[in-house]
Amino acid sequence: IKDSEITCGNTPSDYYFSNKAKHLWITSKSIYSRNLNQIRKVASKKTPNLKDNDIILMSIGSGLGSIHRGTLYKTCLGTAFVNQNCYKINTNNLIKNINIMCFLTSPCFVPVIKNKLTKGSVPAIYSDEIKEIPIPNFPQNIQNDISLNYYNNVARTKNTLTTYLPNELQRNKELGIWQLNMECFELKSKINKIVEKIVLNKKIYQPFYLI
Repeated sequence: IKDSEITCGNTPSDYYFSNKAKHLWITSKSIYSRNLNQIRKVASKKTPNLKDNDIILMSIGSGLGSIHRGTLYKTCLGTAFVNQNCYKINTNNLIKNINIMCFLTSPCFVPVIKNKLTKGSVPAIYSDEIKEIPIPNFPQNIQNDISLNYYNNVARTKNTLTTYLPNELQRNKELGIWQLNMECFELKSKINKIVEKIVLNKKIYQPFYLI
């Protein structure tokens, strides 16, 4: 990883949480393993500091040395900020980015990061230490396979009541881990809206299999 490919996140000085906020807020607590486990929004007049295909890597926190956390940011999620507890890595190559992230968050990386942690009350790893880690340069076909397993978007076909389940099961087998993770948030939101309509005895206009 080159100097120009890794930078530290930062917290905008004017940020605040709001139900009407439009920017995604990502910290080390937002990530578990290689996925987002929560979505929070903040408001700020500052320019969002994440760009398409950035890899977000946890840099400080009690989880370092046991399970490392990292994920991929895509602009389809909306504009976003990542705070100073994470690094941003971008080689300007999506496949390479994903391979770097998968390696740095893999179980084999845990002992490596343990050896590079600062000795203090809060474990941390600096960008200089990360840049020293040799990243495997697998053959391109293997890198492609790793990338597709993690990030592979498959369009949803138009369904009927009888085709919904088999089509969705097949699609889920082909989707990347990243897409499956993000669709969990999407489905949770839709289910909450349906439950709210049921509780309030409101009409549900759209069949669930077309949602």
